[in-house]
Amino acid sequence: LGALVIAVAAIASVGFFVDRMELALERQASHLLGADLVLASDRPVDASPIGSAAAGVSMTRTVVFPSMAAGADGVQLASVKAVGEGYPLRGRLLVRDGLGARADVEATGIPAPGEAWLDPQLATALGLDVGDEVELGERMFRIGRIISVETDRGTGFVNFAPRLMIAEADLDSTGLLGPASRASWNLLVAGEPAQVGAVRARLEGRLEPGQRLETVTAGRPELSSTLARAEQFLALVALLTALIAAV
Repeated sequence: LGALVIAVAAIASVGFFVDRMELALERQASHLLGADLVLASDRPVDASPIGSAAAGVSMTRTVVFPSMAAGADGVQLASVKAVGEGYPLRGRLLVRDGLGARADVEATGIPAPGEAWLDPQLATALGLDVGDEVELGERMFRIGRIISVETDRGTGFVNFAPRLMIAEADLDSTGLLGPASRASWNLLVAGEPAQVGAVRARLEGRLEPGQRLETVTAGRPELSSTLARAEQFLALVALLTALIAAV
């Protein structure tokens, strides 16, 4: 009887622990993704196919592409990111008031019209700081903040360059999005699991060439592989416990 109780307790506790760990990793992965679901496309994203499934979810858009930024000390390759209202839907964007500022604060919005937020590496390379102006395409932007932490940056090739973030409303005025621009348009969705699942089901049947859906597991495969290894290890521990109890 004692051995049976130990075996059942071990298996139940391992299952409970794995469930809790999976929920924690999914929550962290959504922060790294910036949303619960992302529709990535090589052309501007139209949210109209979602239709009634969009009720109860939050949505915003981002556009990411490489470009050259110019400052007092020359030009530098930058990863430009134009963000819409409400960004990020998950996670936090931490910024500073200048290169010399030590305190990080959570951004409560997105860059104001005519304003740009820069990575410290980009600001240093261009010899700029908060209050100065940076040239991007056909526009001049005033530097409003220095980016400290951007949780949803990702590991794509374009994201290895230092970030320059502007508002989506200012994107057209830069004149950078030509026919051959290597831009990635993203539609970010966040909400309750059932609501996000409805949006995903609606989009899966309407994906066009050049479009893909990214979830907290598909968007961050390193987290899903870590979770799978942890589940295998804990399952082995439960199995050994059950074998010892059987003996």
